[in-house]
Amino acid sequence: MRVAVLGAGYAGLTVARRLERRLPDGVELVVVDESDRHLVQHELHRLVRYPELTEAITLPLSEVLSGATVRQARVTDVDPEAGVATLDPVDGDGPETLRYDAAAVCLGAETAFYGLSGVEEHATPLKRVPHAEAIRADALAAAGGSAVVGGAGLSG
Repeated sequence: MRVAVLGAGYAGLTVARRLERRLPDGVELVVVDESDRHLVQHELHRLVRYPELTEAITLPLSEVLSGATVRQARVTDVDPEAGVATLDPVDGDGPETLRYDAAAVCLGAETAFYGLSGVEEHATPLKRVPHAEAIRADALAAAGGSAVVGGAGLSG
């Protein structure tokens, strides 16, 4: 039997760690994520000011998960009826399929722009390390200028 956890953000990592403790011997646990590191997302804003903290707010999945096989790939499709996920491996080897008997789909969320005029076209969301790097670069390039923060959540 194979159990797949698609995504290694907060939900996926929580599910995978609980499954590691509870699955019986002989059940294969596969965790798929685009990154080989878990991002402590609520700390991401710190990278805008202190880019050297990247290693401190990302945890290697291989150190966090002891009983799972970690696949570094982007999930491009899930067919729950067939028990198949289509993966685009980060190493660029082309599409692959992952067959599973049970799966948890924990692929995260997209930034909501709420139809606010100009926001999606001109804003940088704050969901991943490259976003923090881009915001920092834009802020440094516009030193002395103005900035608009859209949102009031963890990243707004």
